[in-house]
Amino acid sequence: MGASAATGGDRPGRYRSSRFALAAHDARLLLLRLAHKEPLHAECGGGGRSSNLSLCVSLLQLAGHGLTPKGDGGAADGDGEGRYVASVVDAFAAAGAAGGGDAHKIAEAAPHVALLTLFVSEAPAARAERWASLKAKLAGYALRRAVDRARSRAAAKAAVASAKRDDDAPAAPEAADDPAALDAPTATRARTYARAALSYLALVDKMHGAVAPRGAGADGAVPLQSGDDAAIAAAAAGLTAFYDASLKDAETIDAVLAVFGAGDAASLDIPEDVRATLFAPLP
Repeated sequence: MGASAATGGDRPGRYRSSRFALAAHDARLLLLRLAHKEPLHAECGGGGRSSNLSLCVSLLQLAGHGLTPKGDGGAADGDGEGRYVASVVDAFAAAGAAGGGDAHKIAEAAPHVALLTLFVSEAPAARAERWASLKAKLAGYALRRAVDRARSRAAAKAAVASAKRDDDAPAAPEAADDPAALDAPTATRARTYARAALSYLALVDKMHGAVAPRGAGADGAVPLQSGDDAAIAAAAAGLTAFYDASLKDAETIDAVLAVFGAGDAASLDIPEDVRATLFAPLP
């Protein structure tokens, strides 16, 4: 899945600045912050999980309006946006597992792809089947990305320490190239990232039953092209109850994997160094 699928082919930036892309981006960041248990209430002076999840559903609806075809009264680029969504999700489905040569790039795109699956317009059964087929791959890339992020942060901290070091002071150890060789604090950070990344996927998974594009929704799902305040509030209440009951106190990667329903650690197709970093006993 190369840059062309993410940037609109021969017109770079074409989709990243569209109304759909901006609203979807904001919804993704909000879900990620909730998954990381960031203190949104303390930062903005108001708004708990329920109100922020309500805002997230509203952002998804705003993005959904950007996919309404022009012939149905939508934006001029609505048809193109729909093709973009389908092409990115299809490209991810065709990509290899999390140990392939382009795995680092694909891992960075995976959270975006997960959110885009909410907007694929197809029959409800086909939509559910597609999402189920992607869950294990998304989980594998989420774990890969967690280790990559922890390793990059450790390397950046080592570089800053090296720049501040006196010339005659002993050299700081080089960051390990092998993620399995990460020190205990960095491996612990990778596990924190992994839990949050899987919590994000679990929230998207729950969103699949709460919202749906036109013609793809199950009974009770909020349509992404239309809806009302009562339906959004009901969806947000369900998502909040799910978070509080299933994710808030899930402290291990295995626990969140079980909530997401993508198999256990042994069944995921991930590199062995990633598996060792996240699941082997810490030194």
